[in-house]
Amino acid sequence: MQTLELKIPPVILVAVFALLMWLLAKLVLPLALPLVWVWVLAAGFASAGVVVAVLGVLAFRRADTTVDPRAP
Repeated sequence: MQTLELKIPPVILVAVFALLMWLLAKLVLPLALPLVWVWVLAAGFASAGVVVAVLGVLAFRRADTTVDPRAP
């Protein structure tokens, strides 16, 4: 199983993406929207995330493979 080994340790990935998120928060101007629109945007992004996750699971099922990464 040499091909399934991680090339970059997960802790490094978390640190890199945390730094990128912090930089984006400092560089991008805040979005001044009414609270209702913030909730609408949040619900839209959450719904899109659920749809992508479900479509991913369905693709795994159609390919007759496992979704569980611990049991390849």
